[in-house]
Amino acid sequence: MRNLPAPAAAPPTPAPVAAGSPAPAAGATPAPPAADPLGDRLRHRLAGWLGLSPDDHDDLRVTAAADDAALLARPADGTRFRVEPLGRPRLGRVSVRIEERDPEGALTLHTVSVETEREVLAAVATGPIRRGDTFSAANVALRAVTIGREPAGAEAPLRTLDGVLGAEAEVSLRPGTRLVPGHLARPALVDRGGHVTVRVAAGAIELVAEGFAEGDAALGEAVTVRLGEARGPRARTVDAVVTGANEVRVDRF
Repeated sequence: MRNLPAPAAAPPTPAPVAAGSPAPAAGATPAPPAADPLGDRLRHRLAGWLGLSPDDHDDLRVTAAADDAALLARPADGTRFRVEPLGRPRLGRVSVRIEERDPEGALTLHTVSVETEREVLAAVATGPIRRGDTFSAANVALRAVTIGREPAGAEAPLRTLDGVLGAEAEVSLRPGTRLVPGHLARPALVDRGGHVTVRVAAGAIELVAEGFAEGDAALGEAVTVRLGEARGPRARTVDAVVTGANEVRVDRF
């Protein structure tokens, strides 16, 4: 019996090529996809530590000095790098420790300092605003702004126009100013001459009286209250603090 030649092996199936990508050279082995830079991993870790939602991770910007930037540009491999914060993560300057293990298991520690900031939409004055002016679409709008580490006690910018449009300006503002809650005048909860309920705490007992405000005042502001119906020299007044609509509290009677 004559031996038949073995059938020829089927040619390898070419790997699919993404649209717009150059075709690999004949006989070449396609390169594996490149790993994301270590800086991207650090940015996502920082965003998580800062409490940002996954949708807001791309809003975070991370910059580093030239020496650290070279390390952060290296491809990240989950088996090689571990990132931990040094201290409490916050916007501004942040220090992190990066543990690197080579294929032989040798450990190298890196300390990296980066600057973090966010680009967000915030309410911004689009024209000059005077104290007492009403905020409207003509003088305020949402604009992209960059926020970093703010001074202690600084108010965060308003991220929506809800509660802004229609409110009065507490202070004069220049164009481009980012609006914060303190720029909005608080509505008066007590009107001059208006009837108010006066509450006085005396130990475990609360006394309630009626009176009339001698000025306009917002929540938390001080106001003088005239007790009862008496006027003139016979009127008795007390210093009170506004606690609600037409309600005040007297700490010392």
